[in-house]
Amino acid sequence: MQHPHEAVAEMERRLWKLVCLLLIGVLRCTQAPGENARIVTAEEGKSFTVKCSTTQDTESLHLYQRMESEKKVLYYFRNPPKCSLGEGYVGRVKIEAEMADVSITITNVTDDDSGLYWCSYNIIRDNDVKKFTSNITLVVINADLKLCPPPKPVLTASLWLPIAICAGSVILLGVFILLFCLGPKMKKSLWQENNDAL
Repeated sequence: MQHPHEAVAEMERRLWKLVCLLLIGVLRCTQAPGENARIVTAEEGKSFTVKCSTTQDTESLHLYQRMESEKKVLYYFRNPPKCSLGEGYVGRVKIEAEMADVSITITNVTDDDSGLYWCSYNIIRDNDVKKFTSNITLVVINADLKLCPPPKPVLTASLWLPIAICAGSVILLGVFILLFCLGPKMKKSLWQENNDAL
């Protein structure tokens, strides 16, 4: 039997996965032509790449991931070059290019690598640290984005006869009510027409 805490964690995980899948649709609709892809899908055991870029002169870069909670993927300092990896990423991360335009590849991915990734750059000036975020990427592992199957027909052959009987009964009942309510008025109207004709 699943512990209540585990059940809540599993529900939160499924909710985040649903939110991520909904964001796929939103991001696909709003993505401008020629823009770097902000949505990445990958199969379990394979790899994916997140790109971080900036036009500013920065000292360091953090890459964060969020699914159930926020996790630090890596910290990359420019001078002297230093890279530290978050828990669970050691031996799975490869960095290419310079700080201003860097590609971060994560290998041997699992379902836990699904989520939102963002790059946080730091600028240090006169002992003051300014941070800014760029390049938000949605990563979905094992995404099955097939269209939903068409709905099964609700009306089957076995339902046609009861529906026809019900519809016929309603029509007959409606005709009976009309005759019962309008019959005396029609009779009176015809009686007046006959008397006027005489």
